[in-house]
Amino acid sequence: MAESAVGFLIKQLSTLLSQESTLLGGLQPDVQFIKDELGSMKAFLRQAEAKEDNDSQLQEWVKQVREVAYDTEDVLNDFAFRFARGHADGFCGGVGKIYNSIKNLKARHRISLEIKDIKARVVEISARRQRYQPLHSTQERDSSSSNVANADYDIRDQALLIEEAKLVGIDQPKKELVSKILDDHSHLQLVSVVGMGGLGKTTLVKKAQRICQGLPQRKKDKDKIDEWEMILHGFGGEVDGSALGFIEEKEGMTATDIAMRYLKELINRSLIQVKDTWADGKLKECGLHDFLREIIVSKSKEQSFTAIITRYCTRWPDKVRHLAIHNFTDNPPQGFSSLKCLRSVETFGYEDPLTTSFLSKFLCGGPKFLKVLNLASAELDSIPKEVFKLFHLEYLDLSGTRVKVIPKSIGQLQNLEFLILAETTIMELPVEILKLRKLRTLTVGREGDYSNNFALWGFKSPDGIGKLTSLESLSCIEVDNGKIVREIGKLVQLRQLSITKLRREDGKELVSSLSRLTNLRELYICSIKEEETLDLQHSVSPRLALLTTLSLSGRLERVPEWLISLQSLRMLALHNSELSEDENAIDCLGHLPNLADLTLYRAYEGETLCFKAGGFRKLRQLGLVQLKRLKWVRVEEESMSSLQEFVIIGCKLMESLPLGLQNLTKLKGLGLADMSDELIHKTQNLDKQSEDYQTISHIPQVGIGHWINGEWKTEFL
Repeated sequence: MAESAVGFLIKQLSTLLSQESTLLGGLQPDVQFIKDELGSMKAFLRQAEAKEDNDSQLQEWVKQVREVAYDTEDVLNDFAFRFARGHADGFCGGVGKIYNSIKNLKARHRISLEIKDIKARVVEISARRQRYQPLHSTQERDSSSSNVANADYDIRDQALLIEEAKLVGIDQPKKELVSKILDDHSHLQLVSVVGMGGLGKTTLVKKAQRICQGLPQRKKDKDKIDEWEMILHGFGGEVDGSALGFIEEKEGMTATDIAMRYLKELINRSLIQVKDTWADGKLKECGLHDFLREIIVSKSKEQSFTAIITRYCTRWPDKVRHLAIHNFTDNPPQGFSSLKCLRSVETFGYEDPLTTSFLSKFLCGGPKFLKVLNLASAELDSIPKEVFKLFHLEYLDLSGTRVKVIPKSIGQLQNLEFLILAETTIMELPVEILKLRKLRTLTVGREGDYSNNFALWGFKSPDGIGKLTSLESLSCIEVDNGKIVREIGKLVQLRQLSITKLRREDGKELVSSLSRLTNLRELYICSIKEEETLDLQHSVSPRLALLTTLSLSGRLERVPEWLISLQSLRMLALHNSELSEDENAIDCLGHLPNLADLTLYRAYEGETLCFKAGGFRKLRQLGLVQLKRLKWVRVEEESMSSLQEFVIIGCKLMESLPLGLQNLTKLKGLGLADMSDELIHKTQNLDKQSEDYQTISHIPQVGIGHWINGEWKTEFL
C-alpha cells in the first residue's frame, strides 16, 4: 500500500512541476527533490512491503514512507485548494495571476514551511534506510543460511526446482490435465489431482499452470476480443497500486479499461469471488472470502487506510483516509478534527442512515480534501451547501435519496468525474452542470409506473450537453428535440448511453449521431410514447463494432439492418416493437454470432414463432413476454444449442408446450407464468408416458408462476 501511495504521489508531483512551476516559485527545487527521492524509494518499497510482516525494523520504515507520502499529498491538496480553486481547469489551471494575492501570502508561507519540513523528513527516512540496510542484509543472509541448513523442510519444494527436460513420465498426465482445464465449457470447473505422496502431483500441477497462466479461459474463443487485446498490449498479470484505487490511463486504454483488467486479474487469482453473472457472462456481483476480508480489514486499520464505523463506535478514528459507515447511530461521536485526512466516505445500511443536518456538521468540521462521497439511500431531502465546497470531490452518489433539485452551485465542483442521481425525483439539471468538464459519468432517472408497461423517467438537459466531452456514461437523458440528439453526437467518448422520449422525426438524426459514437458498449433507446415508431432505418448506418448490449423500446416497422451487423452484441431486448410475422424479424436475429440473452416483450405480432436450425448458436437465455397473438412455438434441431434458461410469460393463447424442447439438450430451466389455464393444467398433470413429458423430462427445473396477493409465487414440478 505504501508503494501505491508513493506512486500516486509521484504522478501528482510531476503534474505540479510541469504545469504549476510559476506558482511554485522558490519551492520548485524542494518539490523536485522530494519527487526524486520518493522515486528512488519506490523501487525498494515493493520488496520491503513483501517482507515487512517478518521484520519490525522494515515495517517501521515502510510506515514512515507511507505517512510522509500521505502528508505530502495533503499539502499538495491544500496548495491546490488555496491557489487553484475556482478556475475551470482545476489543479492544472492557469492560476499565476493570483500568485501575488495578499490574502494568500500567509497560506503560501505556511505551505512553504510544510514542504521544507517534508523535505527534511524524506532526507532522514532515506538516511535511516542507508544506516540500517547493511545490518538488515546481514541478518537476512544469516536467516537464509539457517533455513538451508535446517533439515525440516517440505521435500515437495524440490520438485519445483527441477528442469522440465529432466522430468520423466509426466508428459501424458500433463496433456490430460491441460486438456481438462482448456475444455470447451463456460462454467466453473474443479479439477482434482489425487495420488500418494511423492508421485509428482505438485510438479504436474505446476507445469500445467505454467502453460495456462494468464491466458483467456478458452484459447479458441476468439470473440473474447478484450481479453486477447489485454495480452496484445502486454498486461503481465501484475496488480499494482492502481488496483487499490489509483487507476491511471495507459496508451490506448482508458482508466475504465485498466480497472476492469485489474478486476479480472484479481478474480483469476481468487482474491475476489464471482457471486453472480449476467447471461452473457459479464460480471454482475462479486465479493470477498470472509477470511480474506478479515485480513484486509485488519491490515487497512493497522495502516490507517480504512476504518469501519458502526453504531457501537464512540470516537472517530485518527488520520484515516477512507471511512465506511454501517447502520449509523442516533448518537454519533462528536468532534471531527481527526477526519481532516479523509479521502472517501461510503455509507451502508438502511436502519439509521445519515441525515442532512448531521452531514452538514460532519463536512463543516471535518474533511476538506474529500474525493469520494457515497450517500446512496441516505435520508437526505436536500444537498448540504458544504458539499459544494469540496473542491477535490470526484465522485458524488445521491441515488435513492429524496433530493429533488440540484442547485446551481453544482458548478463549483470542477473536479467532479462521477455524478450518480439514479432513483431520485430529479427531473432537470441546471445549466451550471456544463462547467463540469471532467465529468465522466452522469446518471439521472428512474423507472416510473409500469402499470402501462411503458415508463422510463429521464432528465431534461440544458442546451450544450455536447460540451461535456469527457463523458463515458450518460443516462437517462430526454431527447424530445433534434438539438439534444445532435449534441449527443459530440460525446465521442461515450461507452454507455440511455435516452428516452425519442420522436419518430428525430430517428435519422439519432442514427447520424450514433455513427460517431464508435466507443459505445451499451445503448438504451426509448420512444416518447408507446405507440411512437422508432425510425432507425436510414442510409447512414452506425458502426457500433464494440456494442454488447442493446435495448429498443418502441414500435419498429422492421429490424434495422445495422442491428444485424453487430458482431459483438451479447444482450438484446425489444420492447413494444410489434414486429410482424411477415418480416421474418426474429429469424434474422439468429444470425447474430455472439447473442447470449434475448428478451422479446410485446415485440412480436405473429401467431407462430419458429427458431430455425443453426440459429442462435450462443443464446443462453430467452424470454418471451406478453406476445399477445402467439399460439405456438417450435424449436428445430440444432437451434439454440447453448440455451440454458427459457421463460415464457403472459402468452395466453398458447395451449401447448413449445415443440422441440427435447432438442435443447443444455436447458437447465423452463419457466411458465401467467399462461392459459389449459397449458398450466396440462403441464402440471403430465403423464410420464406422454409425448409432452418426454420433451421436458431432461430439464432439471420446470417452474410455473402464479400471481398471488400482488406477488409472483413459483411452483416447481
